[in-house]
Amino acid sequence: MNEEKKKTNAPIVVLAVIAAVLVVFTVAVVIKTINSWNSLDETGIEEEVSPDKNNPEEFTEEIADVPDNDMVTDGEEEALPDDGAIHHLVCVPAEYMSLRKTPGLGDDVITQLYAGAYLSWDGKYETVNDDDFYFVTVDDSKEQGYVAAKFCVEMDYLYDEGALDVVQTSNPLYSYEDMETDIDKLVSMYPQLLTKETIGKSVDGRNIYEISFGNPNASQHIMLQSTIHGREYMNTQLVMKLIEYYCYYYDKGEFNGIPYNKLFDETAFHLIPMSNPDGVTISQFGTSRLNHSSISDLLHDCYDADRHNLMLEENTNGDLTWMDHYKEDDFSFSDHPDKREISFDEYLKIWKANANGVDLNNNFDAGWEEIDLKWWPSYGNFKGYYPVSEPETAALVDCATKRKYECFVSYHSMGQLIYYDVRGNSEINSQFSTKLADLFSSTMKYETVNTNKAYNVNLGGFGDWIQLELDCPSITIESGKKPCPLEIPEFEGIWNRHRETWAMLAEQFYS
Repeated sequence: MNEEKKKTNAPIVVLAVIAAVLVVFTVAVVIKTINSWNSLDETGIEEEVSPDKNNPEEFTEEIADVPDNDMVTDGEEEALPDDGAIHHLVCVPAEYMSLRKTPGLGDDVITQLYAGAYLSWDGKYETVNDDDFYFVTVDDSKEQGYVAAKFCVEMDYLYDEGALDVVQTSNPLYSYEDMETDIDKLVSMYPQLLTKETIGKSVDGRNIYEISFGNPNASQHIMLQSTIHGREYMNTQLVMKLIEYYCYYYDKGEFNGIPYNKLFDETAFHLIPMSNPDGVTISQFGTSRLNHSSISDLLHDCYDADRHNLMLEENTNGDLTWMDHYKEDDFSFSDHPDKREISFDEYLKIWKANANGVDLNNNFDAGWEEIDLKWWPSYGNFKGYYPVSEPETAALVDCATKRKYECFVSYHSMGQLIYYDVRGNSEINSQFSTKLADLFSSTMKYETVNTNKAYNVNLGGFGDWIQLELDCPSITIESGKKPCPLEIPEFEGIWNRHRETWAMLAEQFYS
């Protein structure tokens, strides 16, 4: 009887052993992937930016663990050094910030500092009402005092600003033609570092370019796309300037003691500087540069459908912007206190969509059916008639699936925020995207927002599709404070927040 019992239990024992081995193997794989990632204004300085509730816009198969102490996370403060070493800081307010005699927001202002001013800091700081204030020395004037930490970004490598003379940043109207000229110039100047490929054409016949930077045979690849919304074209200016910067300083610059050339030899960047060239052209020049007259007719139809839903109102930052009331059944233009109708030219300036009136960042096949926005072509917030209906979204899908990427970054405006995660994300990819957002936040000083936990979030965006369909980490960076199109004074602060982020990202995969 005991012998029979032993024989009966033997298969169960074998299965239990096999199951235990599989569990141990799985845990080992997860631990290995975790370790690989771990190698990984003032109008007073009280500048605060909140998402505009009235304007509904919004890494691989490795796993990230809880972020390290030097990364900012939701509910976790950044660890500040007090080591006596000299740290180089640059000011990054949207407008200006104050140098004060004492920490806090008192009246003892010494001077005003603008974006781009350099400071020296030995790690000493004070905390007042939960805000940190650094005691610094202004490099130019040698004045000393306290500044708000959240408007100061640390620079690992100081560079000569005058050395970069290809991509202009003095005029906000950085056009599709400007970008094409600069791409050709930079590719000819740095043929060993840059390649250009046309990955598609827009509705109105403009090329959509992919620029590859670094070693094409690198073991890791990262994709970044910019300006999927027409009026957010300053992001193209930013990406093009970053390309010029990293090419010029490829053999000179370094990050955390690692030369740029070593970082970008192991990780290649694939950049779409202008994902929506027609939208940019419409926002910048109206109908004057369209290739097809039928598009002009569509724009007028969109204007007629939208103009009595748009009112010039203050947003949460106190800036005047065109608020869209299309979701409010009881909204009446004629009953509104300010009955000023948006002009056709003003309407085109706030154009987000492509030349078909489709908001490309709602056109991807990720929860598309659930999107509750406009059902008519418009300057923004129309998801299209079916997923990936537009040549621009199709080009991004093709580019995103033609190679294996470690992560994806999208550049948008505005809000000074970093969006990450998505409803329906896998647990592993959710952790990944959190890690990626925290990494950028620790360098850029932008607040992170988990869209999985946010209210009233529509899907259908490029980052949503990346996370849900490709199961890959993705973040969306919302640069700038003022309503779009952003004005050129904001560029300096945005540039300095972003300048070292590509090197920082490449360092995560450096071995």
